[in-house]
Amino acid sequence: MQHLLFSSPLDEKEAVRVSTKNFGQVGDAKQLAGGVQGLFYDLGYCAIIKMRLASGQRADVIGLDWRGRFVVAEIKISRADLQADRKWLDYLSFRDDFYFAVPADFPIHIAPDGFGLIVADQFNGEILRPNCHKSMATECRKQQIMQFARTAGTRLYRYQRQGL
Repeated sequence: MQHLLFSSPLDEKEAVRVSTKNFGQVGDAKQLAGGVQGLFYDLGYCAIIKMRLASGQRADVIGLDWRGRFVVAEIKISRADLQADRKWLDYLSFRDDFYFAVPADFPIHIAPDGFGLIVADQFNGEILRPNCHKSMATECRKQQIMQFARTAGTRLYRYQRQGL
């Protein structure tokens, strides 16, 4: 059975599943990002919160798997946040898979169709709607893998230096 994260493009509008998990309240986008990062880790991705893409935009959560595939999650904590921000459109060339990540109390019926949907709290998340996979261009992938490695390495260095 294929996991939802690796599903093929949707031929028709797919209904959003109802979560079977009991998620806690989320205070802000940073907490939600931690839960999405945990979900991506559980699915085999190394994930980073807030990484700059080649477009200049910063992805909320980005994950890289062992095959070099990228998944990006755009965090939306409210209806107003979703309606006011369209920067996520710039991410679509810099990912293989794309999800909106929302808290449990988000009105999921307003999430844009055609993209994956994750519900999360600060600890973990669950995929409610599969994404539409679109492979990245090879040169873009190569550049982004290097950016991912440099970002991760820089953050690890800073973390290690804090204890000195």
